[in-house]
Amino acid sequence: MNKLVMMNGIDGSNFLFPIGGKGSGFYFSMLIIMFICLFFCFLLSAKIEDKQMKSYTRQFLVATTLGYTIGFLNVFPQSKLLGSSLAVIVFATSIFITIIRIHQKKIKSMNDEIKKHQEFLRTTIDMNPSLIYAINEKKEFTLVNKAFAQLYKKVPKELEGHSVEILYDEKEEQKLYEINEMNEQCVPEEITLNKNGNKIWLQSVKIPIEAYNDEKIILGVSTDITERKKQEEEMKYLAFHDTLTGLPNRRKFNIDLIEFTENAKTHNKHFAVFFLDLDRFKYINDTMSHATGDTLLSLVAYQLETCSEENEDFLVYRIGGDEFTIILPNSRAIEAELFALKILKKFKEPLTIKGNPLFITPSIGISIFPEDGENAETLMKNADTAMYFVKEKGKNGYKLFQSDMKETFYRKMMIEKGLRKAIDAEEFTLVYQPQLDLKNNVVIGAEALLRWNSEEFGMVPPSEFIPVAEEVGLINQIGEWVLLTACKQCKEWNIEGRDPIKIAVNISMKQFLEGDFVYKVSRILDETQLNPTYLELEITEKIAMTNHEKVIEIIESLKSLGVRIAIDDFGTGYSSLNYLGKIPIDVLKIDRSLVKNISLNNKNATIVQSIISVTKKLQIDVIAVGIETKEELQYLKNMDCYTGQGYFISKPKEHPFS
Repeated sequence: MNKLVMMNGIDGSNFLFPIGGKGSGFYFSMLIIMFICLFFCFLLSAKIEDKQMKSYTRQFLVATTLGYTIGFLNVFPQSKLLGSSLAVIVFATSIFITIIRIHQKKIKSMNDEIKKHQEFLRTTIDMNPSLIYAINEKKEFTLVNKAFAQLYKKVPKELEGHSVEILYDEKEEQKLYEINEMNEQCVPEEITLNKNGNKIWLQSVKIPIEAYNDEKIILGVSTDITERKKQEEEMKYLAFHDTLTGLPNRRKFNIDLIEFTENAKTHNKHFAVFFLDLDRFKYINDTMSHATGDTLLSLVAYQLETCSEENEDFLVYRIGGDEFTIILPNSRAIEAELFALKILKKFKEPLTIKGNPLFITPSIGISIFPEDGENAETLMKNADTAMYFVKEKGKNGYKLFQSDMKETFYRKMMIEKGLRKAIDAEEFTLVYQPQLDLKNNVVIGAEALLRWNSEEFGMVPPSEFIPVAEEVGLINQIGEWVLLTACKQCKEWNIEGRDPIKIAVNISMKQFLEGDFVYKVSRILDETQLNPTYLELEITEKIAMTNHEKVIEIIESLKSLGVRIAIDDFGTGYSSLNYLGKIPIDVLKIDRSLVKNISLNNKNATIVQSIISVTKKLQIDVIAVGIETKEELQYLKNMDCYTGQGYFISKPKEHPFS
């Protein structure tokens, strides 16, 4: 049989496989090729790494094989088209199922990837310390990270999908989704309340965007800048306030004074500027420690802030050291004076530090706008000038600025200028006031006294230029020149053949407390070859009472050189016989205030007698200073005071023996 023929086929068509005869070779060749291809396809499918895709491929190959196999039913005539139909159905179904599964896998894979990205983004957003949120047009949170939720003691799920009204009132709510009129990104600084009800500062970036469903939302990212704002506020505070007292500082004072001046000009008003300097603060600070000084300044600041029991509008500033300023609005001279009296009254009672009472007083200078100046600089300068006048007149008081003060202040500036060139210009000279042995009427010493014959001013009294020299820091240089010149002169006198005398030199506090003072004395003695026993250094009671331990240390170092130490001006207000036994001095000089009219003043006579008695027991020599009458001289001799100096004995002169 060469071929199968369907005798009763539809329309005579032949749908049978040619398994023999013409065309059978092609059929079997295709069959062999198919099985070979299927075999190699199975082999190649093993190389597919994706397990799911490998499975799909093999399922397709199996379906193809199955379909082709079903097609063999066509060898049976009675099957008619059933074999081909089933083969097509199986093949088509397998292709459809495979494609569907491939697409399902891709969709699932894409969804899994999206979910992973969402989880990653969610984790990233939640880990971000910034406050992140999104709000839709319905004013509902569509996104909230942990940091934002924790700010209000919530978790994100409690906020997402809910209205912002659960957290904010209408005013605060508006801040969350407000953007500028151009619907552009904005970065405002906002204040809100945290979970504890405390105010916090936020810097927020707000961006209007469109969501996937064309819904407009606002994405906000806020950073907590509370600490930064605190630091900024602290820096701003420190820039304009004194850290010790908490008062506004010099910078703030300058700004306020300019504003007050401009405002007063505009509205035709008056106000007063007070410049305060504490009396003897440096002495207290050096004597009792800097910590005590700081405490004292804080107490002074409080006293100034509370100096008026009335509700007066005034501003207090600390502009540096022991200097304070006050601005008193709406004040003329009379109101300013009344206010100054209130300040002075505050300091009549001692301030208590660690249980110890401590007296401190202010010197106050006052200038009035516009009488004493129409700008801040002039007002401050004039108040400062008035304050210095108070200092010179005895301190612990106030003074309104007067125009003639400028002349005095100008002279003081010129004195300072002249002092700076006086040494090089050889304008300084020394004169010597003899110290007399009253018993034997013999000169035993001389006190060196500084004189300044200025080329510009003529003879300038020491009472005028010495305070200026101390104030501007020239006293050490001048004092060293005096000490060197006096030692040279004493050496010359003592080699002239007569009995040697001692030379007394006054030492200022700054000079004495200078770190290398003992070294300078030693160097000058070596340079001049003066026997140290003929040098007597005079220090004031104030020096002796300052920084007691340090003073004793310096005195002992000087005495180890062989130098004699004298206390000058004993009896001028700091006197205490108790410390005489504690300080290793050689000489005590009784001040002229006790010597004057001693024969007529029983009180002074009693004091002098007590001093003489105590010093004799302590083996301290006594010199009476300022003897101006024969009666005073005789009275002192009768009290067994045998050394003196004064105008009655001799005025200061170039040579004590002339």
